[in-house]
This record gives sequence, structure tokens and C-alpha cells, in this order.
Amino acid sequence: MSWYEKLTGEKIETVGVESKKLQKGEEVIVTFKEDEPRVIEAGDVKYASILVKNNDRLVELRFKSKALARRLARLQLSRGSLMDLKVRIRRPTGEGDDVKWEVEVIE
Repeated sequence: MSWYEKLTGEKIETVGVESKKLQKGEEVIVTFKEDEPRVIEAGDVKYASILVKNNDRLVELRFKSKALARRLARLQLSRGSLMDLKVRIRRPTGEGDDVKWEVEVIE
């Protein structure tokens, strides 16, 4: 672990990388560029972060959802790693029956 990582909780590769937080009902297709998310603590807030490729851009995908974390952890467990895995992720709107995160492997 580098000094920068110890100090900030972030990998040096993420410095200057755009962050992406999915809005309600939003869907993205991404390719993971790390083996697993890392946990970042900022004061009282704790969230997960993982580098992904989205539309040929390197983006830091951030999330706090335990439901999404559970789905990604199960996927990682079944595959051994998230690295280079292409998936479709959709955040639910929370309205009616649309309450579950969707994570689907594409390739």
C-alpha cells in the first residue's frame, strides 16, 4: 500500500478519475478494472469504490447499497474476481415493484 493510499484511502490511479453514482432507475454497462471494490471511510460515511470502464472511459463507481454489495460479492465469489467482467447494473427506482438492484453478466 502506497503512502497516498494510507493517507487518503484511495488508490493513486483514482486521482483525477471521474466518480459515478447511479441515480434511481439508471442503468450502466461497465467492465470492472479491479479484482474487488475497496471500502472508503470518510468521517461517518462508509462506501465502496471500484474502477470500471464505461463508454471507453475509466470511471470510479461508488456505492453504499448493501443489496448491490451483496450481488457483487456473490458474483466475485462465483467467478473468483471481478477483473475484466462486463456487467449491466441497474439501480431500482424504489417505486412499486421496482425495488431490487439488477446485476447481469454480459460476457
